[in-house]
Amino acid sequence: MISIKNSKSADELYNYICGFLKEYEFDRSSSDCLLWSYKQITNNLKTNKLMEEILQLYNTDYHCDFDAIFNNAERIAQISNIHEFTIDLLVFICLSKHLKELYLEKGIAIEYYRKSMADLKYKLDECMLVYGIVGSFVAYWFVPFFKLKRFGIGRLQFEVVPFRANYNKNGIVLTPDTKVINIHIPRSKEPLTEEACIEAYSQAKVFFKAEIDTDPCPFVCDSYLLYPENEKFLPPTTNTYRFFKSFEIISVRSDKERKNLWRIFDTHEKNIDRLPADTTMRRAFIEHLKKGGKMGEGRGILFI
Repeated sequence: MISIKNSKSADELYNYICGFLKEYEFDRSSSDCLLWSYKQITNNLKTNKLMEEILQLYNTDYHCDFDAIFNNAERIAQISNIHEFTIDLLVFICLSKHLKELYLEKGIAIEYYRKSMADLKYKLDECMLVYGIVGSFVAYWFVPFFKLKRFGIGRLQFEVVPFRANYNKNGIVLTPDTKVINIHIPRSKEPLTEEACIEAYSQAKVFFKAEIDTDPCPFVCDSYLLYPENEKFLPPTTNTYRFFKSFEIISVRSDKERKNLWRIFDTHEKNIDRLPADTTMRRAFIEHLKKGGKMGEGRGILFI
């Protein structure tokens, strides 16, 4: 169990954080900010106690009440005058020490831990691009990783969820309670190639076999990348287009307010003329929107 009640334990966790930041290649500026924030927390009796409570909650039961963790993190941010995004990310980096112990205890391959924890770095990069702040503005996203429900496997991330719909085609019948493997696409710098995806699906099928032992195995994905209108403007030679075409689209919802624009352009700007056009995909989206095209999300299914 991690404890920072005394200087020795505080130093041990500090050294762990240093190693984590180095392993996942946090840049110098971000690392300095996070380490300084940790020192500020542990040097203050009130914030140190709140961090102690966070660690105690998670170390006692990894299925703990994460709302309580976020409440404590918010209070730490208020008392320390450090941005809540920074505190949220730092909290999960601290908790990752015990998560690693859980992987080892349960015999889960450490490569999946490394892939899963890389997402903390991806979300830092995203926060810096969108807000210019060291931290994460979607820290709630980390919770399933820390409850051992979501895992980074190969190029993608996966978790078992109920299907929440009905499907009957080619002799395959799925009900709302049927377990399926949900796919997430981490914002890593790895190309989203067909080969990488197939390899990840194969690994996930084996990884979750104890929960889903059907052949073929159902995979689902909800994403703006699967919105049917994307087919009109995405070049067929791109990995994004190939990913889209690998799914049978089973439901669609519109995004009239263009809430997903930030995922593509790293900004909450809604004026099309002010959006960055520095990549092929961005230019394609801008041209599509200027022609009156729509955005949305599609839910796709595939069987492996």
